[in-house]
Amino acid sequence: PDPLSLSLLAGAKSRGANVFELRAQGAPWWMTVSQNAAGNHDKPNLLQNRYRDYTNYVAGIAKRLTAMGYPISSVSVFEESTSPPQNNDFGPGPYDSDYGPNDFVPAVYNGQNLQANLLHQLRLSLNAVNLQNVPTVASNEPSPYTSYLSLKDYSASAWNDVGVVGAHGYTAKIGSGNDALLRTLADTHG
Repeated sequence: PDPLSLSLLAGAKSRGANVFELRAQGAPWWMTVSQNAAGNHDKPNLLQNRYRDYTNYVAGIAKRLTAMGYPISSVSVFEESTSPPQNNDFGPGPYDSDYGPNDFVPAVYNGQNLQANLLHQLRLSLNAVNLQNVPTVASNEPSPYTSYLSLKDYSASAWNDVGVVGAHGYTAKIGSGNDALLRTLADTHG
């Protein structure tokens, strides 16, 4: 972890924070197709032969943070990974056109078909560093409905690697805020 992140963690902990979630936006540039950590437009960016390297990297960070007194409560290795780049429509200002100058989002855009493999690799990596009890997070899409769409076709074995089902809260802008489908799907798979 970089010094700024550690300083922020220390400040949060000193104010009583006791839940620390690790969410990786994307792999380091050398693990990507585009050689750009910010993404690869609407194409998969994480090299398939680097899945385990990426999850080992993230698991290593989780292990170091835990050893430093910031026990990690969950780990996510993708963010909106089935959502292609989109206009964020935040209005006038520095964010009025897209997420970045090249519309690179998300950094680990890998699509629904590759999520289960990445989650499985993460589970193996966390287990290898004795973080068996730290849950993985899927799928962190823009809304409960898009998270439902991302997860609904997971196999039973893929669900074995899911610890927490996530969705963002900015549903007024993107998708539906109705979480009943997502809750039912999560409840069905434990």
